Amino acid sequence: MTSDIQTANPLLGADYLTEAQTADFLGVHKRTLYRRYLERTGPPCIAVGRKIFYKRASVLAWLDSRERQQVAGIVHNPQQNANLIVDGLWRSVFAQALVLVISDRLLAHFDHHPVP
Repeated sequence: MTSDIQTANPLLGADYLTEAQTADFLGVHKRTLYRRYLERTGPPCIAVGRKIFYKRASVLAWLDSRERQQVAGIVHNPQQNANLIVDGLWRSVFAQALVLVISDRLLAHFDHHPVP
């Protein structure tokens, strides 16, 4: 594979992968890798003209940063944790609203039907 990399762009050397090599390494289609490049969610890269190259060490570091560790049923992934927090906040807001509605209805009920 090293000779393929060096022939792809001899100026960059063996430390850099082409788009096709990086997609192959990650097990995704080139279009997926390019979409992640456009969305800025993929591994760091270098654009030389119209060609995109990925530094091997940066791709490995990007993969490490996306690793999910599961401890006691909790997934340690910042984006998923943020989603869980937002979901929890919405549940809390809903629960508070529900308590207010129930208490208002109870108060209205007791206003019309006083306790002897």
